[in-house]
Amino acid sequence: MRPLIRTLSLILIITCLALGGWGGLVAFKTYKAEKSLHAASLAFDKTEYTEALNIIDHYYNPASASSLNPAWEKLKINSLLHLNQGTALAALYNIAPEGFNNNEAAVRLVIAALYQLGENNTAIALREAWRGKEADAALWLFLDVESALFLNQIAEARTLLSSTHFTGEDEALRLLRLSYLEKDPALILSLLDQALVADPQSPEVRIARGQIFEKSNQPRLASFEYASAITAAPNQAIYYHTLGDFYYRIGQKPLAITVWADGAGHTQDASLWLKAYTWGRLIKNTPLAPLHTSTQEDPLKTIWPLLANTPADAFLPLSALKDSPVLT
Repeated sequence: MRPLIRTLSLILIITCLALGGWGGLVAFKTYKAEKSLHAASLAFDKTEYTEALNIIDHYYNPASASSLNPAWEKLKINSLLHLNQGTALAALYNIAPEGFNNNEAAVRLVIAALYQLGENNTAIALREAWRGKEADAALWLFLDVESALFLNQIAEARTLLSSTHFTGEDEALRLLRLSYLEKDPALILSLLDQALVADPQSPEVRIARGQIFEKSNQPRLASFEYASAITAAPNQAIYYHTLGDFYYRIGQKPLAITVWADGAGHTQDASLWLKAYTWGRLIKNTPLAPLHTSTQEDPLKTIWPLLANTPADAFLPLSALKDSPVLT
């Protein structure tokens, strides 16, 4: 198929040159770029952000003064943002900062990445440029706290968190972050109690409470809090990992397998499936249905059929080792 496409493209190029000279070739290239931009936009709309970036990077050069279309830059920034690629966003910002002028979420991720890259002065200058223009005061506060902690300014972080109050979810997250700065278990639990009042459905607060109870050897309460996080956010794989790993740590491996398998079914998460598959073979010797995901973002999608069709007395057919680059 690809040779045919290349042949057709060559024929079109020759035709354009014959009919319109270099002007016709430029028109053809413009048409092809616009078609690719449309394809990248479709991939983005289907949440296939890696595929969108592959198309974008073929046509868009941020270092070029003659960008084909500013839509390329906007689409690349938003694709990197959805993939949480702070380092790549920081690199793009250093080349083409004007593309970030109206993208507050991307700017926050850039600032955090700049600190990680050791570009503290650039991070501070960018933060100051946005001071007074923040649309989401809570998220900027949390970024300022993280920046202070990165610079080992513990007192500054505590002052920032103590100097303002929010309502609902934002207030719960403020109190949660404040609890991270304390060492006294009683004070930590008090802050988390207040956070739970502010937002009873916060999975992050539930996880923090579960960790406190686990450390204090109260497994029943810990299990309840970890399970409550799943109830609050049933589509988030991390909370199934947390509860399943907890059961694994306390020796309840069959329960851990059940949680991981349930989570894989709800979230289509690859690592949950692999945990349930591996321990299911070791402990329960029970088959596990393959994931139904087929998105471009699934890094292990090529091995699901191999694992799902493996005999009950084996982990993986030896032939799979040479057939799947993921496993080699």
